[in-house]
Amino acid sequence: MFNHWVTILLTIAVVGGAIATIIGWFRTPMRWWRSRKKRDYLWEQNFSALKKFKRRERHCCVPTFHREGELKLGWWIATQRRNRKEMSAKRRARLNKIGFVWHAPRPYRPTGAPLRISAPNPPPLHV
Repeated sequence: MFNHWVTILLTIAVVGGAIATIIGWFRTPMRWWRSRKKRDYLWEQNFSALKKFKRRERHCCVPTFHREGELKLGWWIATQRRNRKEMSAKRRARLNKIGFVWHAPRPYRPTGAPLRISAPNPPPLHV
């Protein structure tokens, strides 16, 4: 009789653990789906901000620290360039369609020019 009750309790514990595991399986994809949905939403927000920037400035070379309202558009652009190989073909095509620049132009610096520009006459050091 005692063994019977122990078996029943162990079965309930195992089944309860399995139910908890199954519930965990259902929760994880939903969490992933919500975060995926949020990333897609943010991507669309930044893409529309880029289109607005393009209409206004007539180019897609956004400075790295540029913001459009609350969106850090320049950082988003840098991320798109960095992740272009992992990006879906659909998104890549949408960016290409509006004239996205995949390789950012470097600031112009003539050959032989110093990396830093110093003051013309630095003040003398007092010893």
